[in-house]
Amino acid sequence: MVASGDLPDLESRLPTDVSVVRPSQFIGEYSATPLKLLGTNGGAGIESQFTESMNQGLFTTDPGYSKFVANVAKGWDLAEDGKSLTIYFREGMKWSDGDDFTANDIVFWHKEVLQNEDLGFPVPERYSPGGELMGLEKIDDYTVKFTFSIPYFRSIEVFARDEDILIAPEHFIKRYMPSYSDGAEALAKSEGYGSWQLAVQAHANTTAQMGFTKDPLLPTLNPWVLEDISSTSSLWVRNPFYWRVDTSGNQLPYADSLLIQLTDKRETTGPIKTLAGELDFTDYTGLALTDYPVLKAGEAKGGYTVSLWPRADQSHAMGFALNYTHSDPYTNKIFNDVKFRQALSLGLDRDEISENVFFGLVEPYTAPMSPLWSGYEDWMGTYFAEHDVERANKLLDEMGIAWDANNTWRIRPDGERIIITGTWATEWLPYSQDVFDLMSLQWKDIGIDFQSKFVEEAALQTLFVANQTDVGLSNSDGGSEFLARGDYPIRLMPPWHWGDADCCAMAAYEWRTWLDSDGDTGIEPPADVKRIYELVTLWQNEPYGTEDYVAYINEILNINVKNLYYVGTVSSPPAVYAVSNNLMNAPREGVFGPWGEVPYMLDTWYVKE
Repeated sequence: MVASGDLPDLESRLPTDVSVVRPSQFIGEYSATPLKLLGTNGGAGIESQFTESMNQGLFTTDPGYSKFVANVAKGWDLAEDGKSLTIYFREGMKWSDGDDFTANDIVFWHKEVLQNEDLGFPVPERYSPGGELMGLEKIDDYTVKFTFSIPYFRSIEVFARDEDILIAPEHFIKRYMPSYSDGAEALAKSEGYGSWQLAVQAHANTTAQMGFTKDPLLPTLNPWVLEDISSTSSLWVRNPFYWRVDTSGNQLPYADSLLIQLTDKRETTGPIKTLAGELDFTDYTGLALTDYPVLKAGEAKGGYTVSLWPRADQSHAMGFALNYTHSDPYTNKIFNDVKFRQALSLGLDRDEISENVFFGLVEPYTAPMSPLWSGYEDWMGTYFAEHDVERANKLLDEMGIAWDANNTWRIRPDGERIIITGTWATEWLPYSQDVFDLMSLQWKDIGIDFQSKFVEEAALQTLFVANQTDVGLSNSDGGSEFLARGDYPIRLMPPWHWGDADCCAMAAYEWRTWLDSDGDTGIEPPADVKRIYELVTLWQNEPYGTEDYVAYINEILNINVKNLYYVGTVSSPPAVYAVSNNLMNAPREGVFGPWGEVPYMLDTWYVKE
């Protein structure tokens, strides 16, 4: 392409301050063989852990998640008072279509995308510390300064989130905006959009920048660019203007292309194609712990290595959070009595769950945070984790919850059986139904009728927000301190997942509504929950690692654990990974952390030919 004049020479394609990385094992070879992966053609786009993890944000982290390092940004300065953050960029850096990437792309995002009322993009709360939208000043073509109305010491963590791209390709998006281009409406309609707003929304949304995109037109800063998509596969090709090189000066990525085989049955397709040697890299989204023994036995024939990666992004495999704002008065009363939650926890035989579902590889664990958290104390993980049916029944007796005439089920004052309907949507966890079946059998010993019922995720979210569920059931993914600090501690405060009405609430959504409305709507939570809300704000506004920082989070953890608001069953099972023996620089063992495989430098992977 360079020889034909279709592409500038390498020196012209790289920034002056090129980013240099050291591959984990080998200086690589350029590989024309596609790296074969597995994914799903979902509503948001190409759902693949690999393409999510290849996303390049302003900052990234070292493999131990102990510190932030520059990435797309060359560096930064956080003011001593925490009220401004200056970010420096690389001179000569380019988008994947060859157009210059400069500070103008950040200014354009801030002014024309984030604040454009015609587009209707929601402004995340994290962009308005102190209730005031963060300001932005362009210092020069490669320097910007964000300003905040209050000290914002966690701004680095916030801007390091996958979702916080803070960038839009100005030259590309302007073509769809009438204020910049007379042909905007015609261009939008030629691409099948009903209006210029819909076109901009499609091209400029955060998901499109995160490696989920279905948009082959969109310029990106990622190592590979989507070239083609069908119902069965997507092809991603090397970004010729990618801004990183190895320590020998070779431009990354090494692999020419990614071929993602798309399926809506990853749980069955993943093991079959891995055993047959048809995938170079298969992660936990396509492989379950139950697949591990068969995959291990097939390593030699399939030409791959299978391993178990500890998960540093979550604490337990499955947990439950009762709906503490339940509309039924009696159910509400017993759910809000900590003795009831203690009884439910004691009624679970976690060793049986471990042996029967997870091959004994997990341990009883109740806490909604892992031992890696600041402020964690050793007693927290196993608080009320023992199996003690006698003690559980005694607690229910103390509450005045009677047995029926046959001494089989606990009953309500009206004589009806106490039933907890466990609506769930975690079909991506292959063990969900098995865990719920055991919970149902075990709780029968304390007279509680637990009935699990699968509900499609979108429908279940509607029920959560409408306050029409009994309990939230989920693993504790996304529950790392790293992510909680940057955005929202989803496992430590109601509704025990993201608070947005269109995503992922688990329980007690009316408490969250009360918080968001400053008490105008919703249901007022108890003092302990109010204290959590207060402490989270203090914790997030405190510089990382100070004495107060640790004290705040320790109190948050204490309130959560002692109240058993979100109760775990067993510790998080390891993630199953299979890596082709021909895939170089890819780890054969590792840790799945809050940013997936990001620290393992996917752009240095290649297939040995």
